[in-house]
Amino acid sequence: MTLKFQNQEIDICGSETEKLYDKNKKKWEIQDINFSNITKKKIFGIIVPVIPKEELIEYKSKILRSVDKRNLRYLINMDKKCNKYRQKKQTFKQ
Repeated sequence: MTLKFQNQEIDICGSETEKLYDKNKKKWEIQDINFSNITKKKIFGIIVPVIPKEELIEYKSKILRSVDKRNLRYLINMDKKCNKYRQKKQTFKQ
C-alpha cells in the first residue's frame, strides 16, 4: 500500500506472510523480511521501522511499478554520487 502525505509517497508493507509479484520472474513470491535489519527513523514526527537501502532496492527491483522505477533511478544515482564523494574524500586524506 502506498500513502501520500504532504506530496510524499510512502510505501507501507506487511510482514512475513506478505507476497509480492516479481515482474522479472513473472510469479508470486513470499516476501522475505529480516526484521533484525530494520532501523527506527523519525519521519514527520513519528518513529517508524525502515528497511536497509539494499533491501529496498531489491524489493523495488522485483515489483517494478512506475513509482519503483523512479525510486530506483534516484537510489542508484544517489549511490553513484555518494561513491564519487567518498572517493574524493579518500583522495584528500592521502
